[in-house]
Amino acid sequence: MLKLFNYLKKINIKFILVINLIFTTLVLLFWIIDKKIPPFGSSLNSFFLSELYQKKQPALFKVDDEIENKIMSYKLSLNISDNAVINTNEVKDLFWANEIINGGYILHFRHGEREKWDEALYGFDNYELLYKKDARNETWYRATCMTERGIETSKSIKRGFEHADIKIHKVLSSPSCRARETAVYAFGRIDELHSSLLHYSALNPLDKQKFALNLKKTLLEFDLDEDKNLILSAHNSVWDSQTAVPGEGLIDETNITNMGLDETGFYIVENKDNKIILRYKFNTSSAFLKLLYRLAPESKKCPKPRNPEEGCSSM
Repeated sequence: MLKLFNYLKKINIKFILVINLIFTTLVLLFWIIDKKIPPFGSSLNSFFLSELYQKKQPALFKVDDEIENKIMSYKLSLNISDNAVINTNEVKDLFWANEIINGGYILHFRHGEREKWDEALYGFDNYELLYKKDARNETWYRATCMTERGIETSKSIKRGFEHADIKIHKVLSSPSCRARETAVYAFGRIDELHSSLLHYSALNPLDKQKFALNLKKTLLEFDLDEDKNLILSAHNSVWDSQTAVPGEGLIDETNITNMGLDETGFYIVENKDNKIILRYKFNTSSAFLKLLYRLAPESKKCPKPRNPEEGCSSM
């Protein structure tokens, strides 16, 4: 009897150790995916956000055959070699980058990086808006304004737009500090402030719909020059599908299957036939900016190999 008890005890300890190992491994894996830690985290994160994994499509989702045909025609115009290392999503990225350069779209940018004071953010945002505060001058500015990293990333957007000569009609911004600062550092201006561009997760649930309809009215009535883009400097949840009941909310149609942007990522929106259509998104600004620069292989001999700062500090 004692032998049987000891045997069961050993099995029980082994079982607990195995369960503990499995649980620890899963927790670590989810953390790696959430933080996008390479080499596996970023790939798995991209997969879980991809069209392949996202089986359930938004209620307003629609494949636009006209757009798909334009993308196919654009791909043919590139004369891509069979040996070229380029996939379907990269072709779409190139197509939409070219469309933006040509103009005629609404570009909704999520603000640059802020410190993550999520436990108190909504209170700060509403207080800033209601009492007409400039959060940068408040003791809690780090909660709602951009970090140095966010500022520098926004400046990079400005350099990219200037390099590609992307024309801007106007810049509309959320009144929040980080959105205003993104507009200034990325586009050098703010033409109008709109409270309907504040992130809807910060709003009283009773107010969400009227904010969505107010923004929709603004976008539908805007007379956009066909060779320019309208910039919205705002937040992620403005395009929350929960407010997007057809005919009752902001969005009438979307060609995007998975919503959400990283900081400085942006949506490409079109006002067509008096409908607001979400066409495409660049999840990060860097995914777009890299398409604006064409590089060629180069080499250069350094005149003083042991003193490279003279003549070899750049290409």
